[in-house]
Amino acid sequence: MKLIDIKGFVLKEQTYKENDKIIWVLCENIGKVSILAKNAKKMKNSKFVLTQLFSLVQLTLVKGKSFYYIEDGSLIKNVNFINNEDIIFYLSYFFELLDISFNDGDVIDVNFFKILIKIFLILESNTIDKDLILRIFEFKLLKKLGCNIEFEKCNYCSQNLKESVVWFDFTFQSVVCNSCSKLKEFKIENRIINIMRFLSKLDIRNIPRLSVTSSDMKFIFNFNKILLDQNLIKMPNSIKFLGGYE
Repeated sequence: MKLIDIKGFVLKEQTYKENDKIIWVLCENIGKVSILAKNAKKMKNSKFVLTQLFSLVQLTLVKGKSFYYIEDGSLIKNVNFINNEDIIFYLSYFFELLDISFNDGDVIDVNFFKILIKIFLILESNTIDKDLILRIFEFKLLKKLGCNIEFEKCNYCSQNLKESVVWFDFTFQSVVCNSCSKLKEFKIENRIINIMRFLSKLDIRNIPRLSVTSSDMKFIFNFNKILLDQNLIKMPNSIKFLGGYE
């Protein structure tokens, strides 16, 4: 019997029989896996703590025919909701996006998994704007999904952007200057382009204290929603609870 040691996020759960449940865990080395946790609904069982949503866990698994099973494990980090009630909305969105973005068995590279851990830990902080963190996360995730956004040069003439207002072509996922724009489907001020360019390239390990206005944040969120909708099989339901954005 081969044992597999993994570190991962508990993305979602489903009741199975009376005391068991199935959990889906996004792991750094074997991707997203489904685990059948026996007696995990019993509070006195050690698996109760290991299978809670919004947790980062270390597990030793054994692979069965249809599921993995927990042999041993430990809790690395769960979230403290005391005096931080709104974090549930941000975590729901973060975990649901991950669940939708990756299929069972999709391999997650180590560097991207480290980014996810950092974002997970930062979201619990009350000193950094959670909306800003999620916008950075969306840019990182979009890149992981193959969406390489071009913010620097016009898609058609390759000229650096100089105008105060430009346009974005969602078909080519690139900015377009005024001279080349035809459909003019999405108007963007160049200063917001600069903010998005900065956020998309930001090292998550060194997040400065940024101040982005609520109107700019709403614009960037709506921009990212269009790209996410293009690159995901469905949009997360939890998106409607974030910041009251429509």
